[in-house]
Amino acid sequence: MKPWTGPKVHPYGVLKPFSDRELRTRAGTGPVQMPPKAPAGTAQNRQAILNHVEDLVAVRATRLTEARQRTDAAILTKSAFVGPPEPPQIRTP
Repeated sequence: MKPWTGPKVHPYGVLKPFSDRELRTRAGTGPVQMPPKAPAGTAQNRQAILNHVEDLVAVRATRLTEARQRTDAAILTKSAFVGPPEPPQIRTP
């Protein structure tokens, strides 16, 4: 009986229709991937987020302004009861 002489086979059992050099070149470059495409509503989503952030900033600014006004009023009320400061006294020896 004559030994089988079929096509050359890679050690892992896969037919090898290319050279080792081609295999190393392809394995070195890796698969090329295309960048992901942006979803259809990305610009609309971004605009909705920006509008929401602007609303939050406006609310926060309003609250800070109100707090500052209350603080200024409290300081003004407190200073009304203290009275004016006394002038400095000059001491002579």
